[in-house]
Amino acid sequence: MQSLYVEADRGDPASQAKLAGAFRRGEHVRRDYRRALELATRAAERKHPYGWFELAVMYRDGLGVEKNSEKSMELFKLCAGGIKKMAEKGDPYAQANLGWMHDRGVAVRQDGKEAAKWARRAADQGYARGQFNLGVMYSQGKGVPLDDAEAVRWYRKSADQGFTHAQLNLGFMFQKGRGTHQDDTEAVSWYRRAAEQGMAGAQFNMGVLCMSGLGVAGNDTEAAGWFRLAADQDEVQAMTALGEMYAAGRGVARNDTESAVWYRRAAEKYHVLAQARMGVLYERGQGVPRDDTEAARWYRRAAVQGDTVARYNLGVLQDLGRGVARDTAQSVKWYRSAAEQGYPPAQFQLGVKYLKGEGVARDPTESGRWFRKATASGDATIRYRLGLMYATGDGVQKDDAQAIRWLLDAAQLGHAAAQFSVGNLYARGIGLRKDPNEAVKWYQLAADQGYEEAAKSLREMSRPADVDPKKLEAELVKASKAYLAARSKYERRAGDLKAVRTGDTESQYVELMRFAADEVLPATTRFGRLMAAYQKQFGRPKLVDLAARHGFRDLLGTAEGRAAF
Repeated sequence: MQSLYVEADRGDPASQAKLAGAFRRGEHVRRDYRRALELATRAAERKHPYGWFELAVMYRDGLGVEKNSEKSMELFKLCAGGIKKMAEKGDPYAQANLGWMHDRGVAVRQDGKEAAKWARRAADQGYARGQFNLGVMYSQGKGVPLDDAEAVRWYRKSADQGFTHAQLNLGFMFQKGRGTHQDDTEAVSWYRRAAEQGMAGAQFNMGVLCMSGLGVAGNDTEAAGWFRLAADQDEVQAMTALGEMYAAGRGVARNDTESAVWYRRAAEKYHVLAQARMGVLYERGQGVPRDDTEAARWYRRAAVQGDTVARYNLGVLQDLGRGVARDTAQSVKWYRSAAEQGYPPAQFQLGVKYLKGEGVARDPTESGRWFRKATASGDATIRYRLGLMYATGDGVQKDDAQAIRWLLDAAQLGHAAAQFSVGNLYARGIGLRKDPNEAVKWYQLAADQGYEEAAKSLREMSRPADVDPKKLEAELVKASKAYLAARSKYERRAGDLKAVRTGDTESQYVELMRFAADEVLPATTRFGRLMAAYQKQFGRPKLVDLAARHGFRDLLGTAEGRAAF
């Protein structure tokens, strides 16, 4: 490298171009597109084919300059003849580049065998990049037979000379056990060599392994350090990883604003996951001002690149008319595209749309097909929502047996609200045999996940029989008022929803179901349980008398049943 610096400073255009390539790739130097562009331009101004070649690559990939395919091809055509002449004279730099051009069919015919021939000529002279290129060809079976062991052999020859791309690929081969034994420690060794020379891809891989603890002691702080080094070199995956670490507070102090900064940098470089995350941040107002229009814009950018979750989220916004014009038919298209990619929430919502005839013709058969796909994924929330639909009769015929089936499924998959509901079923003996021990088991599972109503149920089940009558009466009256208030609020919301039922209301329906689970269900359960406790302690006549005095006589026999769900 030192000789390249000396000759480049003396004005040698070939050395200037070769040094530009080193800065462009980050080989033995820190990646620097500005310096690479400056050196390549100087060589090109001297009409040297190597300078044209380096500029062509930079314009092709938009490295340090605005991407320009036409200008890139013009430069490749200018350099092709000169590159071939220099290759035929035995210059390994030209041989490696000519092989690369034949591999991609750039300004010369696409020919894998020619590509391998020129890569081998450069490799046989000990030229590290030629050895690396030949290794890539063996790993991909391009122009040569597919042979991972041979790929490893050539990668090692190049890596031993310090060629960082070869070190990166050799680390990958050890990590995956391709062409050699699987060895995470050896993978880390090669990644580290490349990373310490400043290669962004290797720095990113070191961050990933430090987070996972594979081949190296797990250390989130060290991982964040590697990600930052790579991100500072415009490695978009590292930028996204830093965004995730700041969002979660892993290896760095949690900082939503800083998280958004890194996500945005990656998103503006077309990283699809980062674009989808920017949509989430704007929708939630997390690290950025809440802005549904911006959320929709970022979701759309990710959605057109095929991101499944972005397609679903954009469908939800279009369903509600948040940040975009309300359009049920268009929202269904986004749901369908995400559903066809196997995303369970989208499959469920598409099933609901067919069931209700919103944005599509009503088709119970098609609805059932999408519900089956959604539930086949093992998603507990989907099962719980389906159970609530059957329990409340919203969009389907009310069916307690089906409700119990789906709630049990969700509970067994660890869904806390479903576990609480199943506990209620066993406690009241509704649809299932009355079994206090089973009730306690399911309440405990839900309580262990922080579900407060389940914890209250456990405390009340352990309450001694000789309860203070006045205290129990006061609790029952208070519970009746809470139940009536929650039911009234639910009915108002449901009424508002029905008034626009022909519109795109799926997300509002989801919010209504969440309200039912979070507020109506606990209030109903507590009221029903306290009525049962009062009747058991003091008899039915006294319960009826108390209800008449406090205005909930007409509720007797209703909340106890509803309490199951």
